[in-house]
Amino acid sequence: MFCDSFGFDPQRPRDLVKQGDNEAAVAYISKFADAGSVRAMIAMADYLFDRGDKESSLVWMDRAELSIAGDDFVSPIYLSSAYKRGLGRGEAYERHQKAFALRERVAESGNVSVIHEMMSNCLYGQNGAPKDHERFIYWTKKAAALGSEAAIQVLRDEGIPLPEGKSPSS
Repeated sequence: MFCDSFGFDPQRPRDLVKQGDNEAAVAYISKFADAGSVRAMIAMADYLFDRGDKESSLVWMDRAELSIAGDDFVSPIYLSSAYKRGLGRGEAYERHQKAFALRERVAESGNVSVIHEMMSNCLYGQNGAPKDHERFIYWTKKAAALGSEAAIQVLRDEGIPLPEGKSPSS
């Protein structure tokens, strides 16, 4: 079960919809969205989008965007994924740029998994990132400083000094 800090389980409303109980699904999502769960807000936007109510879906996405706290580095990942699925305002390119900016924010917070994603994005020019070797090295140094053996190896291969406190382990 992948509940958020509010206790929202995104699988629960999906199961209720599969069982044909849309009313219970909406009630479940609403309970958590009203409490401030960004994941529930995104789930409501998804639900409404799937039913063809794009305007209401946009309202929920706007609400989700505005509800992310400055120290929340989990919700931006879910919001980023929602943008990539086509939810939210703007054309596809604009949504991909928003998604990239959110993931970059999470990477800056020290999430090694997302830093690795940013490394790949910058190396290959994917997911809204320009192909940028300098930015690739920036992210690689951040990952290495956090102990990523893969990043440390990349720096060795590139002939770049390792971050302070990271000794070569040949």
